[in-house]
Amino acid sequence: MKVFCQSYPQFNYHTLDNHLSKGSYENDAARIERKQVFARPRPDLPKRFFWEADYDRIDWQASYRTIIQRILERGSGKEWEELIRFYGRDKIITTLKEEINFLPGGILEEVAHYFGLKKEEMRCCIRK
Repeated sequence: MKVFCQSYPQFNYHTLDNHLSKGSYENDAARIERKQVFARPRPDLPKRFFWEADYDRIDWQASYRTIIQRILERGSGKEWEELIRFYGRDKIITTLKEEINFLPGGILEEVAHYFGLKKEEMRCCIRK
């Protein structure tokens, strides 16, 4: 709210704060009320998997391919289940079939078995 009042000097911070503690503020030019802000959902994955990134600023939707690949390569069954919970099984399978270009050989077998796929269906195997 302080940033708002700095941007619009016609609104006094203390006056707004006082009005908003009781409900809302309204004048001829504006109606201002407090709204609860919800954080964007994110998976419950350990920060150690994302050592090169600022964990709190990761865009979990835009970076899904990298996140899915990294967790499949380095995670355990617990992290795989969290991927399924967050992204959904269908999205992970589609990503494996169409977008992930590389998975190490040992992991490739395990991923195929876990998701009920043939290795030949996955893009990373087709490219080899």
